[in-house]
Amino acid sequence: MTLFNWLFVPIAFAFGIGIASWVCMFLLNLSDSIYPVITALVGGAPSNSLNAVLTSAILCIGCIIGATITVLVTAFSAPKYQKETAYLALVLGAVISGFLLFGTGKVIFLPAYIAALGAGIASVAHVGRVSQ
Repeated sequence: MTLFNWLFVPIAFAFGIGIASWVCMFLLNLSDSIYPVITALVGGAPSNSLNAVLTSAILCIGCIIGATITVLVTAFSAPKYQKETAYLALVLGAVISGFLLFGTGKVIFLPAYIAALGAGIASVAHVGRVSQ
């Protein structure tokens, strides 16, 4: 492994985290723009519980995409140490996300955190199979 490859690993990790944030924000903005159409179709505003479920589902989708991209891009940026780098990306992502989850104290982020952990574990398993 060259020094350039090792310098690319943290950049790839930050890129994955940034993509997760961007996808979540994009999907939330998209749902906000669709909200008036849904209100017109239903004939009234959806309930608060439905809004919470939709927001949580959108956050889950964004976190799944972000966790998968974070683990895969980080792992494949270190060709000789794919498994180790994938595990490291999973652990660092879980710690950072957990810190943010418990720092906000909002229950709406818990399903997204669990979804991101599941996607991260599945991505690590995929990297393990590919690198053998």
